[in-house]
Amino acid sequence: MRTTVDLPDALYRQLKSEAALRGATMRRLILDAIERELRDPLPVETAAPFPVVHSSRPGSLDLDADTAATQLEEEDGKAVGDGPA
Repeated sequence: MRTTVDLPDALYRQLKSEAALRGATMRRLILDAIERELRDPLPVETAAPFPVVHSSRPGSLDLDADTAATQLEEEDGKAVGDGPA
């Protein structure tokens, strides 16, 4: 399938130069890059879907809503640079 992609001039020149250095065509370099990206994509950083509450006893769940709220407020304070809570 044929497609058209607009490349910035500087990127086009870099691609053309790299292809010449490798003794390959620009088409081959582009196809290899696309195949590599689809095969081994970079991980996408995602935010935690819910707040993380740290436990002094990992593996246990002894937490009520008030304690969780307090811990989250302390974490929020640390995140914005308010210092230790």
